[in-house]
Amino acid sequence: MIDGELVRFEQNPQDAEILGNIFRLVHTIKGTCGFLGLPRLESVAHAGENVLGKFRDGVLPVVLTGMGSDGSRGGKVLADGGATVIAQDEASSVVWGMPGAAATSGICTAVVPLKSVAGYINDFVAKGMP
Repeated sequence: MIDGELVRFEQNPQDAEILGNIFRLVHTIKGTCGFLGLPRLESVAHAGENVLGKFRDGVLPVVLTGMGSDGSRGGKVLADGGATVIAQDEASSVVWGMPGAAATSGICTAVVPLKSVAGYINDFVAKGMP
């Protein structure tokens, strides 16, 4: 069931109803794992729930390699609303246009190598860090 919702969300990333469905499924998995005494799976589900919550709330934009500057413009709108914005660094980008525009505009809380993006997101979710 969750796999079908994930595919639907990939096809319709702006659909808040699908995102809500996924969030509830992960929440149910977390509760079931807690009930069954599966702490590691419960922890994974909890982390997934946190990421989905941040995504649902629109507070964790990540600007990755690409051309143009629309990521910077969108990131500014989100940053002005209080969101943390991170961008991929120049050294790890194939094309630094998009993340470069965001990084040089001053909207980014962090500019990190691609290999560090997942860790930054994990730290953000776990610690609520900006």
